[in-house]
Amino acid sequence: MPCDDENGRLVSLEKLTLAEAVTYFDDHVRDEGAFQRLIDSYRIIRTFPDMSDFRLGPNMFERIPLDWIVCASGRDASKSRLIGHGIATRIEWNGNPRQLPRGWQGAVRECFQNHAGKQNRCNTHVGLFIKVEDEHRGHQWAERILEEMKRVGRSSGLSTLVIPLRLPKHYEREYAELPIERLADLRRDDGEHLDHWLRLHLRLGAEIIGFSNASHQHAMNLDDFTRQFECGSLDGTGYHLVAQHGEWYRAFVDLERDFALINQSCVWVRHRLQ
Repeated sequence: MPCDDENGRLVSLEKLTLAEAVTYFDDHVRDEGAFQRLIDSYRIIRTFPDMSDFRLGPNMFERIPLDWIVCASGRDASKSRLIGHGIATRIEWNGNPRQLPRGWQGAVRECFQNHAGKQNRCNTHVGLFIKVEDEHRGHQWAERILEEMKRVGRSSGLSTLVIPLRLPKHYEREYAELPIERLADLRRDDGEHLDHWLRLHLRLGAEIIGFSNASHQHAMNLDDFTRQFECGSLDGTGYHLVAQHGEWYRAFVDLERDFALINQSCVWVRHRLQ
């Protein structure tokens, strides 16, 4: 459903799998030029090895229904450019923070099990992803996409939006080894939370309701690990700080058993919709 104003245009598509969404973008790219950027993004051919090849456990992202929010610029839709987009899915959750899914991957799995079992007892929206294109950052587009995600949830009768936040600060060298609970509690001099993504959500009314230390998990042998990460000298079994594309990770390396494990954490936040 399109929603226009003088600053941009929001297009919401509900319950489309990744393949269905890309097909829709392809079929309508002449009407909405911004879709081309999404086609290029989701039809990307990755070079092996890539972290996506080494997810620990089943990854059902491509097989679940997703709600898509696309923000485009330009009064002429056929020549529009992508500002940003968000993706959400739907699960059943009893509202108990102790029984949240196991982070991002856990939420995707919950949705898949519900959908595959044709239970369709969804009461909770899960925000999986929001990205604003680099040239449009700093202009509150993330807030607009988030508000549209909440509107879609409300219009579908869902009571809550929960998001497994991947905190950008956790991938800076200074903070990469901090437990996620400690990082989420760090403040600036003005009392606001240090991480800007967490700060944004709390400013918009969210509350922190939990943490997961295994929101994303990746396991691989040491050859694949050292091909992907700047590792320095792996001088023993244990935790090592490694880098990839400017982001820092705390990885557990077992030299005797020839494997490395990377766990990425998240902070669960809740936005009440009803």
